[in-house]
Amino acid sequence: MNHRPPGSLPVSKAIVGFLSFKTAEGLADRTIDSYQRQLQKWLEYLGDKDVATITVAELTQYFSWLRNEYVPHSFGGGKDRLSPKTLRNFWITLSAFFTWASKEFKMINPMKEVPSPKFKSPPVEPFTQDEMQAMLKVCLYSREVKPGNRKSFVMRLPNGYRDQAIIMTLLDTGLRAMELCSLRVKNIDSKTGKVEIEAGREGGAKGGKGRIVYLRSTTTTITHQRQLEMPTSKGEETATLSEPRRADDRDQRPGEANYERTQQWQDPGTSGCQSKPGAAFRVPCGCDV
Repeated sequence: MNHRPPGSLPVSKAIVGFLSFKTAEGLADRTIDSYQRQLQKWLEYLGDKDVATITVAELTQYFSWLRNEYVPHSFGGGKDRLSPKTLRNFWITLSAFFTWASKEFKMINPMKEVPSPKFKSPPVEPFTQDEMQAMLKVCLYSREVKPGNRKSFVMRLPNGYRDQAIIMTLLDTGLRAMELCSLRVKNIDSKTGKVEIEAGREGGAKGGKGRIVYLRSTTTTITHQRQLEMPTSKGEETATLSEPRRADDRDQRPGEANYERTQQWQDPGTSGCQSKPGAAFRVPCGCDV
């Protein structure tokens, strides 16, 4: 006899419906993937029961298992338990799932009775001045090469100014990686240094929430160097900082283009650096990722 509650579904099918709903809402792909992994782990533990029959006790037992018994797979062979923050993420995923299910199947939401795992965010230590200078320095030059038949030397890296622009932008604004990679030239005010993080998936903002951040004037100089490396095949509206150097530069021997730049343009951080006439990329910051 089928004892399934009216309108209910097995967990496996409900998960598919939930993920489709969240995808239609416009959540980021990484968020959908995270939901899917965590719900699949829960399904493996629970079994394919009907959603409406799941109790608070079963959910509480599952979180107890995650905290005290479950050991996640580690490529390094470690046997550490889940962190409090990861436990909280599992709780958020199941809360979202049952919030959807309670509306979809007109059922009581059992997650309302499951307490949220507590955790403390660790303090974020800022970089020191020496650490910031070291990061910027390694962007430009390779490690010292020590051949046996000649003097040791270092090489200027082909995308050094791009990498410096990325680091300076991150230090100035605190952008997330996805926000940085989603920025375009059109998001930058070349006079004020204002950077617009667009709302929605296109802007890469977490939760789809856009905002405004600002760059320091010193980052402008870094971007002038980056302008020399921007691909010329794309328009200003779609140019991105993470792209490689221009094709004509890659056609030259590694030392030639870099030597010419060294002679014509001052190092980042000096006030004498100026934009190359006719450069397609004229944004005064390193955030056109």
